[in-house]
Formats: sequence, C-alpha cells, structure tokens
Amino acid sequence: MTVANALRGRGLEQYSTEELHSELVHAECLLLRALLSFIQDENLLSFIKGALNIRSCHQTYKACWSLINSDQSSAADKDLDFTCGVQLGLGSFNLMVSILPGRILRILEFIGFSGNRSFGMDQLLTASATDSLRAPLCSLVVLNFDLLVTYILGIGDGNVERCEAILDKCLHQYPKGAIFLLFAGRAKFVSGFVDEATLLYKESIDAQSQWIQLHHFCYWELIWTHSLKGDWTNAAHYSNILFEKSHWSKTTYLYQKAAFLSMLKEFGEPVDDAVVEMFQEVPRHKQRIAGKSIPVEKFAIQKSEKCLAQGNRLMLPGLVSNKWLVKKHGLADKQLNRLMDSQVDRQTDIQTDRQTHKQTGQTRQIKQTRQTRQTKQTTRW
Repeated sequence: MTVANALRGRGLEQYSTEELHSELVHAECLLLRALLSFIQDENLLSFIKGALNIRSCHQTYKACWSLINSDQSSAADKDLDFTCGVQLGLGSFNLMVSILPGRILRILEFIGFSGNRSFGMDQLLTASATDSLRAPLCSLVVLNFDLLVTYILGIGDGNVERCEAILDKCLHQYPKGAIFLLFAGRAKFVSGFVDEATLLYKESIDAQSQWIQLHHFCYWELIWTHSLKGDWTNAAHYSNILFEKSHWSKTTYLYQKAAFLSMLKEFGEPVDDAVVEMFQEVPRHKQRIAGKSIPVEKFAIQKSEKCLAQGNRLMLPGLVSNKWLVKKHGLADKQLNRLMDSQVDRQTDIQTDRQTHKQTGQTRQIKQTRQTRQTKQTTRW
C-alpha cells in the first residue's frame, strides 16, 4: 500500500482489476528507475533515492502477494497476468538478494527484504509455465540466473536440464527468437557441446539485425567457443570485431586479441611487433564506469605491462583469460601437453648443446695438451 492510499484509507483489496494492474506496472517502473539512477549518477543522493525506490517496489510486490493469498481476494485479484506479474517481481527479488554475502543478506532481511532462493525460483518456474503476458520474462530470468549469474559469480553450476526444458517450450513458440537462441547456445556451451553452441550463436546473430548489442554478446561467446577449440585465429577475429564495434571495454577486447595472437607463437618465443603494439595500446583505452575502474581492465593492463617487461613474452595468455573454461572443459590438458612437448624439445636442445659444447671443450683440451707436449719436446731438443 502506498502512503497516499494509506491516508485515504484504501487498501489493495478495494482496488479494481485495472487499478491492481496499474500498481503492478508502477512497481516495475520504480525498479527500472532505481536501476537507471544507479547507472546514471554516482553521488550518494542518487544511491539513496534508488534504494528507496527499490524498497517501495518490493513493498508493493509483497502487498500484492498478500492480497493474492488472502481469503478476501476475489477472482479479479487472482487474474493470471496479475499473479504472474507479482511472481515475476517477488521471484526476481528473492534470487537477486540470495546471491549477496551473508552479512548483507541478514541486514536486508531485517529491513523487510527476503532472499529465499528456492521460493524465488519456484515462483518464476510456476509463472513461466503459464501462457501469461510475463511468462517469457520469467523464463528469461531463470535462464539468466542458471546460465550466466551462477557461473560469473562462481556460486555453483546452473541447472542445465531445467533450462533446456524451458528453452524447448520457448523455441517452439518463438523459433526465431534471438534471445532464446542465445541462451540455447549458452546451455550447449556450459554442457561442453562447443560446435553446437557456435551454430546457435550464429543463428541468433542472423535472426535479427536491429539489436546490435545482442550481436556483441554473441561475438563475446564466440570468442570462447573458438578459444576452447584452440582456434586462436577466429578467437582473435571476434575480439577485433568487438574492439571496433563495441564501446563496453576496448581495453579488454584489444588485450584478448593480442593474447590470442600470442598463442599462435611457439612457447617461449617473443611475440610479433604488431602484437607488441597492441599490448602497448591496451592502457590507452582504460575507462571508468560509475567512477570506478573495471576489474577486468586492470587485469588486462597488468598482463600487458608484464608482457612488455618480460621481453615481449607471456605465459599462455589465451588460457589465463578464462580459467573457468579451461577447468570446465579440459582445455588445460591439451595446452599443457603442448607445453610439455615444447619443454621436452627445449630440454633436448639444451642437452644437445651442452653435449656439443662439452665435446668441443674436450677437443680443445686434447689439442692444447698435444701442443703443450710438442712445445716441451721442442724445448728439450
């Protein structure tokens, strides 16, 4: 219940169907406004306003949920679209809050937020199984959490089987849906089916041409599908596309391009001059978002400076760029075998050089001994 309604003495149970839907839309607008305030401005006042909007939004969702589950609710209050909208809001809030650290989670629960992950997921799954207006949005939240958030934050593996069931339904309804094709590729990718993931990402790109940012996301994923296969040339190609067309982090894209091109050299050899120029250019594109540097850009700059300080050499930069992929799909085994073979060849060359040097030294000692004997004999005569 809002403050104005409380002063007028009206509760949500007295609202008409249109007014209930208006409250729901108002809560969604408050959430979007809060997110924009966080991104647009970095001062303390904006953060406080955003926090208050989020709290007001959450309170509206809780009031609507209480109305749906109360004995006084009417058939209009249990309208499918209205119910699914409330489930979308509460489910998303519970999922977002549940991934926060325990100390922050306890504080948020004290002031009225809830972070029950299983409850949030149940509400989203229930809503996504319906034919309501917000069912696709509920599906996208579940897919995003299971296929992206869990892996990026390192809180465990997502439920891929659940995602595939959702994707089967969504792709049946929207066979050319670019977002669902993207998540289908992501599901194959985290399962280890790299070739199938690559095809689905390219289908997502071909499915539409208006939303260029979605193309950029697909290019980002294609970087890692090709790097998993050791196809460093194509990985560098898609990194270059993002460097030229995307404005998110040119520092990261340029470093990745240079790192993948470095993988084309034999282990221990210095990189080409063109790649050295890329590493030198990496720090020039550094940027700040909300007044803070991007952590991945700091990493890229540090590695670039390390490469230049080590005589234009860098230890397997294509593997270090995404350690989870290396561990998840066993790419390390292939590359470490390559490294071991290179080291064995190198040690063999070193031993051969030592033996040759040793034999050369022994030959010199024999010659010097002979010359010394001949000198002594000449002196005696």
